[in-house]
Amino acid sequence: MGAASVLMVALVAVEPVHAQSVPLPEATATQQPGLFKDLGRDVKGLASKTSLTWLGAGLAAAFGALTVDDYVAEHFSDAHGTEEAFEPGEILGGVVVQSGSAIAVYVLGKSLDNSPLAAVGADLVRAQIVTQAITQGVKYGVQRTRPDGTARSFPSGHSSTMFATVAVLHRYFGWKVGGPGYGLAVYVAASRLQSRKHYLSDVVFGATIGVVVGRAVTVGHGWATFAPVPSVTRGSVGLNFVRIHRGS
Repeated sequence: MGAASVLMVALVAVEPVHAQSVPLPEATATQQPGLFKDLGRDVKGLASKTSLTWLGAGLAAAFGALTVDDYVAEHFSDAHGTEEAFEPGEILGGVVVQSGSAIAVYVLGKSLDNSPLAAVGADLVRAQIVTQAITQGVKYGVQRTRPDGTARSFPSGHSSTMFATVAVLHRYFGWKVGGPGYGLAVYVAASRLQSRKHYLSDVVFGATIGVVVGRAVTVGHGWATFAPVPSVTRGSVGLNFVRIHRGS
């Protein structure tokens, strides 16, 4: 289950949050995002004050999680009966499923001459490209060893790609899709802890990257009313929600 299947459900069952009885408007030349032409704008959006603030908050939350990384890695992976329950997370959050689903949505929109669907697909594809570029760059720069002894643990790629997909869909379709989607993304992140592929701090910052990128690629395109912002306080890591304006 990836972006394509989530979006198919959304298109059938969910109305845009900015006008509950009005379908998605036809994309105009000024609001129609391109598959690759908007990558420069996306990167510029990552350098915005808001994006940098969120990345800083996510990094602070990841540092806060360092204090319990070893404990979580040891006890969560040893929890009896959790192996099979979390196995699908390995596939669901993988780059093949996430990127493939994003491409499928874009191709379907183009083949049906459905501009709004193609616009969502274009944002999903670009979100995967930017997310992977950032995630892999940080991985090779940090070179943190995973709990299972293999290389390049920080940040979690499964978490970043999954949260990027959900963030894009949330921006277009609101909490009817975003709520369940974020729950699914947390499940994927938890599966990486259970399999000892990542520490808690890895998935926290991976999720942050995904949310920030998802927001950056949809600036001016979606209509969500709230966006998640990671937060950290002494002894706890959490998620706050801030109100945003349509297309912001």
